[in-house]
Amino acid sequence: MLKEVEKQAKELISDYLRKKGVKVEIKFEEPVIEEYGDIATSVCFSLASIFKKSPKSIAEKIALEIKPKGFIKEVRAVNGYLNFYIDYEKFALSLLAKARSKDYGKSKKKLDKIILEHTSANPDGPLHIGHGRNAIIGDTLARILRFYGYEVETQFYVNDMGKQLALVVLGLRKFKLDKEKKKDLAIAEIYVKANKLLEENPKLEEEVAELMRKYEKGELEEEFKSVAEYCLQGIKETLQRMNISIDKFVFESKFVRSSDVTKVVEKLRKTKYAKEKEVLYLDLNEFGIKKELVLTRSDGTYLYTTRDIA
Repeated sequence: MLKEVEKQAKELISDYLRKKGVKVEIKFEEPVIEEYGDIATSVCFSLASIFKKSPKSIAEKIALEIKPKGFIKEVRAVNGYLNFYIDYEKFALSLLAKARSKDYGKSKKKLDKIILEHTSANPDGPLHIGHGRNAIIGDTLARILRFYGYEVETQFYVNDMGKQLALVVLGLRKFKLDKEKKKDLAIAEIYVKANKLLEENPKLEEEVAELMRKYEKGELEEEFKSVAEYCLQGIKETLQRMNISIDKFVFESKFVRSSDVTKVVEKLRKTKYAKEKEVLYLDLNEFGIKKELVLTRSDGTYLYTTRDIA
């Protein structure tokens, strides 16, 4: 809309100069002092050599002779500048009328594609308020980017290889799932029971670790995936109530199955930063990072960070 104001102001000056047989470049700026109007131009300084007069007298003459119209309410001459004042009543009415249009401000389609990951809660229970915040922020960004012409694909990264899901799998082997409840809530109850069981019997840690190792090797795939999918059905229900849709659910195990994680680890292993003491880690002191970045556990399984890098 402000471009339209500049266009109208430019036309007023151009029409005046055309009658004088003069054509010059006209540029606008925003006055530093508010009382000097909404936009201003120093074009009269360029006209001084043509009209053989001072910028001040040229500005005063033009301001006196041109007739404001459209969004221009008034034109004043101030120290050689032409200062334009917007008719805000007309401007506001026009802006409101245009803003009512569904596509007001929408940009042309761009060639770039953006993958936007958001929410990505662990499939071990329902979304909490923090997940809800992330979902709203992510969905809002996706809507804005689409409005500005980008092709956007929203993704939910499913952590199906972490300890949380292994705990749920263990819990489902020992406790009955309440199928009358919302699916993500029912899974959460199993997760809580499994955690309590683990506290009472620490020896079960090895059983959880073994589940993780087997799944990482490609075993128990149906069992792990079905648990994750069951929980996701409840999460999707919540997102739907929030009017949020996800284009693609990407399972973390995909990157392990495709050997992407292994390839990345092998590349990192060959760098000067790789160290090995029971676990494989990166020494990043050179970059000001004192904490070691562990890539594999002592049992050879990968960590979140490793899979995220892949």
